[in-house]
Amino acid sequence: TAPSVVRYESSTTVTVGAAVTRSGYEFAGWCTSVSGAGTCYQPGVTLNLTSNSLALYASWKISI
Repeated sequence: TAPSVVRYESSTTVTVGAAVTRSGYEFAGWCTSVSGAGTCYQPGVTLNLTSNSLALYASWKISI
C-alpha cells in the first residue's frame, strides 16, 4: 500500500521517508514529479520546507 499523506507547516525541517516496495521494481527515490523527472531525494535526506506545497512521489526502476 502507498504511504499516507503527511502534511507539514512551511519553515519546517523534515526527513524524507523510508523506501517502499513494489513487486518487479526497484525503488529509485522520492521525486517531485509523478514521472520521476523532477528533483529526486533518497530516504533519510533532510529537507527545509520553504513553501506551503511539496509533494513527493515514489519513483521506480524495472528489476532485471
